[in-house]
Amino acid sequence: MTSWCPDFRQQSKVSSLYTTDYAGVADADFDNAKIPIPTTSIPDSNNVEFRGLEMDKIENIVELCPNALHRVTYSPQKAEFVLRCEARCLELSKVVLGTNDRIPHQHIETLVTGMHPNRSVYDIAQAVQDYHSMRAILQEVIAQNGASHSVSQDQKRLVSAQKYAGAMSVSWVGSSFFSTEGGRIGIGPESMKTGDSICIFFGAHVPHILQFDSVRKIHLLVRSAFVSDLMDATEFYAKDPCNTYKALW
Repeated sequence: MTSWCPDFRQQSKVSSLYTTDYAGVADADFDNAKIPIPTTSIPDSNNVEFRGLEMDKIENIVELCPNALHRVTYSPQKAEFVLRCEARCLELSKVVLGTNDRIPHQHIETLVTGMHPNRSVYDIAQAVQDYHSMRAILQEVIAQNGASHSVSQDQKRLVSAQKYAGAMSVSWVGSSFFSTEGGRIGIGPESMKTGDSICIFFGAHVPHILQFDSVRKIHLLVRSAFVSDLMDATEFYAKDPCNTYKALW
């Protein structure tokens, strides 16, 4: 049983992504008697049955480059690598979200899983500002070939850029950027594959990726994920999960 199972239904403010999210958590005034037990052990096996809903499936995946973010404002090679990687993510976001030339705020939020580098919730207006600062500073680093004395002397903008890059360096570790069949974007485990299920379980604070093992006929729990539009309980409870849930194992 995975580490988060013992506190599966607790109102903890910290999830496996260190965020304050409520993907499968009912409102305080919801009749808890209607909610099924979220997990049960299957007799005579090491398997666990999870109860919830499949919300979407992974469609496209972009590999991220967390190692390149270390001291990225001092290396033109790293800066170029990060910008190319982010550009691939942005291209996917624009196609999926249909924003044409506009940079969608969901893209900016998803790159850092909605979190500030100090692991508090990143104010979206501040995240947008810091994102644009980061792109501008990295372009300067490349243009000036990393000469620190030539890079922007605007310390406020430099700090802004470093905040967003710091948040990415946390969110990108062991992760990949992805789009879904349902028109969402997200960040999830680098081991996920196209066609994997994005599920929300009763009481879970975040969505989770499940991978079907066709040999053993079971679902493997890969890891939690950040998925745009699925981080609060709105989408989950709109599907009447208490009456439509599935048992996944």
